[in-house]
Amino acid sequence: MPLSEGNGNDVDIVQQLQKVDGGKIKLEKSDDSKIAILTIDNQRIRNAFSGSMMVQLRDAVNQLEGWKDGKGVIVIGAGGNFCSGADLNIAKQFNSPEHGDAMCKLMQTTLMKLKRLPLISTAVIEGKALGGGAELTTACDFRLIAKEAEIRFVHVQRGVTPGWGGGSRLVKIVGRRTALKLLAGSTKLTANDALQCGLADDILNSNETALHAGEEWLKQLIAGPVNSIRGIKQVVACADDVDINQALQFERSIFMSVWGAPALMKSLEIKKKY
Repeated sequence: MPLSEGNGNDVDIVQQLQKVDGGKIKLEKSDDSKIAILTIDNQRIRNAFSGSMMVQLRDAVNQLEGWKDGKGVIVIGAGGNFCSGADLNIAKQFNSPEHGDAMCKLMQTTLMKLKRLPLISTAVIEGKALGGGAELTTACDFRLIAKEAEIRFVHVQRGVTPGWGGGSRLVKIVGRRTALKLLAGSTKLTANDALQCGLADDILNSNETALHAGEEWLKQLIAGPVNSIRGIKQVVACADDVDINQALQFERSIFMSVWGAPALMKSLEIKKKY
């Protein structure tokens, strides 16, 4: 049965992918820390995405779009692995170019929504981030990696290319030449390798659980007022996606929304040294 996306046929994609079930996406939002935890859980196959998980990820990101009090989100895998890409059963069952196109559109849309959320996003990488799992890390603002973890774009080993937007995002993160090496060479990156080439932002403290270390790292970035943090993220996301004139216009609109707001007026009452 053909898969199709767009023109009101998004339901067709969902119905077809949900037939490849297994695993789950868990979303927990904390009103105290203002941080959401998005967990990829399919431990039997190193947290590979089943079709139903792709749909659940879409739904979770949609929920985060509506979370007006949030400031950050952590993406993490269950059981000590990040994510090993797509369940191979998807490739076996949906193996036409049309199937591939429909799946790509769904995952590209979902991951671009994740990237554009007004929440600062951090991938906390343990174990292996392979293929589509490596692509998923590129949709986050930051990547924190455990000392023993590895990132590898293994697509070429399967005779395919990145399809979830990870190739394009990787170029922006590490540059054209490095991206070519990582993608064409299917290079295995250790934590130090990832840090050196700019794909990882920090190596996690091994004395803490990865999730706790990630939360503490992220909290340092999101200590400011909710509207400021969300506005800053939106400005940066916009600048990454559009030309400079559009970005400047959007930055002005965000500035107008916080200028004269309570957080600014309260700060003016306090003498601060920077």
